[in-house]
Amino acid sequence: MCVIHSLIKQVLTMYRSGELKPPPITTFSIADIAQAYHYFSSRDRIGKVVISLENPESIIPVSSGLLIRPYEIIADEVDRLYLPST
Repeated sequence: MCVIHSLIKQVLTMYRSGELKPPPITTFSIADIAQAYHYFSSRDRIGKVVISLENPESIIPVSSGLLIRPYEIIADEVDRLYLPST
């Protein structure tokens, strides 16, 4: 446990001094999910890709002819999304 504590302390010290930088973050609105997927799949991507649900007015294309808004989604774990029936 002492080795892990020491490593964490070293990493935090390096991060706080600016020696370590977090990976770049690119944020996409949920309405731009297709663009985010293409960006994520590109060879040139470095860092993290974040899908934002902050804009409640975003229109999300789910399938042909079906559109929903972020506030209509109930998330239960990362691998499951529940869409309320209409």
